[in-house]
Amino acid sequence: MTTEKFHYTLPDEAKTQITLPRFKQIPLGVMRRLRKESDSEQLFGLFEALVDKGLMSEADLGALDDIGLGDIEKLMDAWQADGGITAGE
Repeated sequence: MTTEKFHYTLPDEAKTQITLPRFKQIPLGVMRRLRKESDSEQLFGLFEALVDKGLMSEADLGALDDIGLGDIEKLMDAWQADGGITAGE
């Protein structure tokens, strides 16, 4: 299976670009395991699971560690919008 990619430029000084799978291509099992977790655990668990599955690099995860929560919210909004997902789905 070829996974399409979503590219996002972080608002850091280096304008670091991270690469994620398209939101609609996240494996169902990842979402199923996280569905009953708290919001923060869903967020962290999602990124960690993507790394574990080889769908996101350790470097990209490390770059996310260095940005603020407001910037993560912007990333999530853009990532979901790119996949045609709205809040609540």
